[in-house]
Amino acid sequence: MSGEERGTIKTIVVEDEVKILSNICSKICQLDPTFEIVGTAVDGREALEKIDLLRPQVVFTDISMPVMGGMELIKAVRDNYPSTVIVIVSGYSDFAYAQQAIRYGVSNYLLKPLENDSLIETLFDIKKSLSYFAARSQRHIFYSDRYEMESPSSVFLLAMVCVGNVIYNPQNEEVQSFYLDAVRQIHWPQIMKELLGSEAQWFVADDHAINQKIVAVKTEGLPHEASKTFLERLWERLKQETSFCVSLCSSRQTVPNEELWNLAKRLRNLMKQHLVVGRDSLFLLEEEENRTGDMLEIVKMKMNTYIKGYFLSTDLESFLGEIRLVFKYMESNHAPQENVEKICIYVLKLLEFADQNYDVAFLGEMQERMMKSISISVTEEELYENLMNEFEQVSQYMDTVRETSLENTLLKYVDDHFLTIESIEQVAEEFNYNYAYLSRLFKKKAGQSMNKYITSKKISLAKELMRKRPDLKLTEVSDLCGYNDWRYFSRVFKTETGMAPSEFKAAIPEKSAD
Repeated sequence: MSGEERGTIKTIVVEDEVKILSNICSKICQLDPTFEIVGTAVDGREALEKIDLLRPQVVFTDISMPVMGGMELIKAVRDNYPSTVIVIVSGYSDFAYAQQAIRYGVSNYLLKPLENDSLIETLFDIKKSLSYFAARSQRHIFYSDRYEMESPSSVFLLAMVCVGNVIYNPQNEEVQSFYLDAVRQIHWPQIMKELLGSEAQWFVADDHAINQKIVAVKTEGLPHEASKTFLERLWERLKQETSFCVSLCSSRQTVPNEELWNLAKRLRNLMKQHLVVGRDSLFLLEEEENRTGDMLEIVKMKMNTYIKGYFLSTDLESFLGEIRLVFKYMESNHAPQENVEKICIYVLKLLEFADQNYDVAFLGEMQERMMKSISISVTEEELYENLMNEFEQVSQYMDTVRETSLENTLLKYVDDHFLTIESIEQVAEEFNYNYAYLSRLFKKKAGQSMNKYITSKKISLAKELMRKRPDLKLTEVSDLCGYNDWRYFSRVFKTETGMAPSEFKAAIPEKSAD
């Protein structure tokens, strides 16, 4: 059975230093068990042999290796297996390497030593990309009437269009249905003829999701002015066709036929990185590709602090209020959709590794729900409100887990200290919780009040002592069971058992006293 059939992602890791290789494999499996390491290699040639044999979906590779280096390996994989996702893991923060990697269609470049945050984001990006690949079998393409298929020398102007939001899982039927009508209402042949005339050669193809299109226009024979203004006119025209926001990204540069795939991949990454939910956007690759912001890191630090604060204070309302403030900050700064997704993933991963016994399956389900909410939110306001609703569910779950843990700890504490507990207030002070709250939790767990539970424990101990130690006086039994006043002990014992201690002791058969 293949990795795809089992729902895992077949992965090969290539690294010439064995300790680092082992560390990379361990981190990948720990952070996301969906990734199955099906093979490892210590140089590019060995890696290529294993890739030919195992056909992985993902390859993590170093750059500097003996026999065959990483760049040579990447080029070979790209030529033979273009759908394989490649991630560079290098000790060099070298811009030249990064540029060459981009030309080969590598979108992820990680630096050693691997940081969990960066790797989590990369694994998330990979899963999103693989979901897109799985949806490609249903691709539809519109061609202009005069389009000539056999023209290898053609040069293209290329654009990527997204109606609404980037879809995390293109195979989700609910999300597909959400966009289907809007996509069908866009009459591409009519729009393209209107903008370019009847002589132009072009095609419009489904990209990885139902609401994303690749628009390619052959520039030969196209008037310069029409080519120059086409992108903006197309964007404006599409906004008239749908109630959803429209994002369009392109490049000023035209490309030959053989470069279409790589440019499309770069435009797709640009769309993922810069699209803002609920806002019409027009991006140019040359202006946006290398632009980064520090919002994501700022928000991560805030979320990390808030989660740690919750574990210390267990103040759920304050925790939710702080998340709402972060979302307000992101909304006011028009955070890109990808940043919103990564913050949600980051928070769920923090919770998963927080040593709080949270159910990984529940957190995984919440991730899917959040990604779906992000995919179909129409405005920024709706987006953050939807996410707050999801985080309220997460926080309720966290509180339930915390209460369950506290109930267990409380019961164990009472079991261990019932002889010395003089009042519930004493226990409340020990746990630093409100008396009434602890009383409610204890009754929920034990099925009776703490006072009654402690009394039952003491009387059970008294019975056991009288059975096993008939030589003990009742005053000694009283002392050993936490009662300083043996008369009070006698009254409590009779209330609980219907017999005085002396009657109970007298009724014990002689053979029990051994």
